Amino acid sequence: GLDREDLFVVVQEMFHTDTTNYADIVLPGASFLEVTDLYRAYGHNYIQMAQPVIPRVGQSRSTLAIFQDLAARLSFKNKVFSLGEMDFIENFLVEDSPYLEGVDFEMLKSGKPVRLNIPSNPYADGFATPSGKVEFYSQTMADQGLDPLPDGQVLRDPDGGDKYCLEFITPPHHFFLNSAFNEIDALREKVGQARVMIHPETAGTRGIADGDPVRVFNDRGEASFLAHVTYDTQIGLLVAEGLHWPSLSPGSGVNQLTSQRLTDMGKTCAFHCNLVEVQPQAN
Repeated sequence: GLDREDLFVVVQEMFHTDTTNYADIVLPGASFLEVTDLYRAYGHNYIQMAQPVIPRVGQSRSTLAIFQDLAARLSFKNKVFSLGEMDFIENFLVEDSPYLEGVDFEMLKSGKPVRLNIPSNPYADGFATPSGKVEFYSQTMADQGLDPLPDGQVLRDPDGGDKYCLEFITPPHHFFLNSAFNEIDALREKVGQARVMIHPETAGTRGIADGDPVRVFNDRGEASFLAHVTYDTQIGLLVAEGLHWPSLSPGSGVNQLTSQRLTDMGKTCAFHCNLVEVQPQAN
């Protein structure tokens, strides 16, 4: 889509990535070290404010500054387009949310982590289901025509017709975070070529040996890897750690294999419903 001739592409980035290769203009983006922002993290209930620790590098600009200047050029007069970073944070904290009750702005400004107003056990009074319990089978879903177990079987890849029999997942690599950090030469050298973990039984029935170049494919696309035959995965489960940029991988990237379908509940990405096959790469 980004390669269309009728599309003018502007990319804001800190690094040269596969996406910037499609850009007509690249805007240098500011890092978290150059802006004021409010942060939360996975796994705990605290928020924390970080303020700049270095001046803006070169011509780098924050996302907020870029969009506010665009708004000004398009003659938008809404107040939101003139607020500063600290104004946004302060306005956020006065939102009518029970989780923000008691959060002190001045303490946040000091840089200290502040706990949100969330009980230690948010499920002490039950779950937000009709029964108040965890529902492994949801009657609510069934009543809406979203029964997760049609005919007693789970459809793993509906748009692919469950044609293939191997599950394929892509958890983060120890040295990458999804596709981030591919830009660091030393990490790429340490990680090496993209590998796919295959259980010895799965590999043996397909004539695949450890270190062999292999092709993982379905009707949506294919990606190339080196086989890592190991008991660290299960029979029938392929695991490719990290997302290597397509430009740095032999063949295409793993996202060629994922579905564009939306989930029935939540209407979000269905990329975990991903069935594939693997075979030795043809010479």
